[in-house]
Order: sequence, then structure tokens, then C-alpha cells
Amino acid sequence: MGGADGGIDNLAGTGLLRLDAPRLVVLAKSGTTQVGSPVVQQLLGAVSGQKADLGYS
Repeated sequence: MGGADGGIDNLAGTGLLRLDAPRLVVLAKSGTTQVGSPVVQQLLGAVSGQKADLGYS
């Protein structure tokens, strides 16, 4: 799973520094298969931990 960054590949938002709401967390995964529960849990944790509005994996 993720390292010190929690597996986060991209943080994005609005505003000058791109940190304002809505905030987005991206966890990029390679391959064409669906992700399993551990990845979904990691994504939800990252969204919560970053106080983001949306998350994509």
C-alpha cells in the first residue's frame, strides 16, 4: 500500500495555491482490473485524512 504519503499521487484544489475547496485526492493504480476493498479503504482514508471533497483511484 502507500508509503509516507498514504499512496496519494495527486492533491488538487482551486485557488491560487490549488488548496481551496473542492479538494481532490488521486491514488493512481496501474492495470485494467477493478480495485479491491484494501484500495477503496486506502482511498477513503486519504480523502478523510486530507479533508478532501472527492477521491479517485
